[in-house]
Amino acid sequence: MIGKFKSKSFVSVFAVAIIWLCIILNLGYYKKQNVIVSDAVSYYSYLPAFFIQHDLGLQFLSDTNFIVPANAYWHHKSHTNKPVFKMTMGWAIMYLPAFIVADTYMKVVQPNRTGFETPYHLAIALFTLLYAVMALCILRMVLLSFFDESVTALTLLIVALTTNVTCYVTVEGGSVHMLNFCLACALIYYTIQWHRRPLYKYMVAIGFTIAILALIRPTNLIWILFPLLYNVTDLKSFAQKIKHLVLQQRHWITLVVCCMLIVLPQVLYWHQQTGKWIYYSYTDEGFFWLSPKLYQILFSFRKGWFIYTPVMFLAVMGLTLMPRRLNNLFVPVTVVFFLALYITACWWCWWYGGSYGMRPLIDFYPLLALPLACILQQALQVNRKFLLLLLMVLTVWNLYTTYQYKRNVLHYDSMTAKAYKQLFLHFSAPVGYDKLLNPPNYEAAKKNAELQ
Repeated sequence: MIGKFKSKSFVSVFAVAIIWLCIILNLGYYKKQNVIVSDAVSYYSYLPAFFIQHDLGLQFLSDTNFIVPANAYWHHKSHTNKPVFKMTMGWAIMYLPAFIVADTYMKVVQPNRTGFETPYHLAIALFTLLYAVMALCILRMVLLSFFDESVTALTLLIVALTTNVTCYVTVEGGSVHMLNFCLACALIYYTIQWHRRPLYKYMVAIGFTIAILALIRPTNLIWILFPLLYNVTDLKSFAQKIKHLVLQQRHWITLVVCCMLIVLPQVLYWHQQTGKWIYYSYTDEGFFWLSPKLYQILFSFRKGWFIYTPVMFLAVMGLTLMPRRLNNLFVPVTVVFFLALYITACWWCWWYGGSYGMRPLIDFYPLLALPLACILQQALQVNRKFLLLLLMVLTVWNLYTTYQYKRNVLHYDSMTAKAYKQLFLHFSAPVGYDKLLNPPNYEAAKKNAELQ
């Protein structure tokens, strides 16, 4: 343990964990029952419905004697007139240990529980922190496979403190993004390990992470491309990879079986409620594949990624260095990231509702940590002091804008360039600020109508 504390990268993870914990305890959102909110409600509701009400069909909601907690059990009616959860159950599977801990406590102090009391909010908040710290620990192992302690430590600090990761560990602690972040780190790690030593245990881990990622968000299926494209650098290596996959077909059958077993509960649930084995639960929400809002998700003041997380511009620039530094990772990282960027830009609600920055891209920061480390390694050799000063400024700026968002000063979905300029260096909304906002038209967006 003493040796680990001499490691810069380990100390960076430990320091970030302490900072996050202090913010969570200081905010105290769990005391206000403000952790399991918004989309988290739809992901979470599987747990109290199954373990407390013993009814995933939600028939208990029609019982006039049952008091439904406010904003609980988000669902819609399918064509069979049965209630169906909008979200899939991957989030609920990952947070099952947190629910069990809170529910065990509540059985003793309040047997007539609903599953939405304060201990459940606290458990979710702390497990979000746990998954986030686990993610950094796994990402640390990945980075140390290719970079030294200094570059690894700096990369971890940047990903954790100069991006919207901090917001989604602390302010939005019940969100889905830190789960995706953690699972993505695990997938990258186990992919590397399997290609070094093709053991079944690594393939089982890959299958588990891909299946859970897909159960959290179906679009996460693109992660299957990462192990498939690993070590592919050109057409010759692609042919060799195909040959390798054929030789290791039992491993890939193992992956498919693992995925099917994990997905089975969701498929059975859909069939029970809708009569269909595969069901699109997002109803009138979808993608516009021929009109991606790429400029908007990158540069708009409503949610532009490079506006609210400018440090990630360095990571994207770092992709140009990967062919020389991490040649076997360049193709899978680039393909998965740009495909994710395209899918993100095609979603009808390209600003992704009430959120801080371009939140869906958090899920792919583990990929971008690799090119980011490449560019940091080179920059440290050129001008270390300037780089450290720049990153300190970006960290302070990120924490400041996160605070603005937490105070609802930085608006969650209606920002404009004029409003952003008016807010500059303000801790509270200036007079007339609300008139500069531009609320989005959600119904028009579902029809691919441009925002004004």
